[in-house]
Amino acid sequence: MKRNIATSLIIGIIYSIIGVALWCAVGYFFDIRLGLVGLAIGFMVGKALSKSNSNGSPMFGIIAVIITTAAILLGEVSSLILLVSKEYDITIMETLTIIDYKVAFEIIVESSGAQSLVIYAISLFEAFKIGSSIGHTQDQDTEIEDIA
Repeated sequence: MKRNIATSLIIGIIYSIIGVALWCAVGYFFDIRLGLVGLAIGFMVGKALSKSNSNGSPMFGIIAVIITTAAILLGEVSSLILLVSKEYDITIMETLTIIDYKVAFEIIVESSGAQSLVIYAISLFEAFKIGSSIGHTQDQDTEIEDIA
């Protein structure tokens, strides 16, 4: 059954939050910033939005890219905050109050190598490609009704 755009949008946002949580968990427990999680986020968000896309509209892909971009930025900043908190043995709330976010973004940009940028570009491309694809058609509804 075809979902409406609002439902798919909410599911896409939930998937992106799950991806950011995974990203932070990996960073916290293994002391690394892992951009590969961005690929999973792009895939999950694109897939969620494609479920509403019955005509192949690129609008759904653009929405998937926006959500994925926000999730990647949030994942990078959150993992940096967790790493700083762990390194200096202070609480996350203390880290949030003392961190200079302009400097945090500069650190993220400087420490992101070419491979990270390529991974993020692939993540965004996949989000767009999958989100723009037709995830559900009326023919599928007819097939399901015929089977039932």
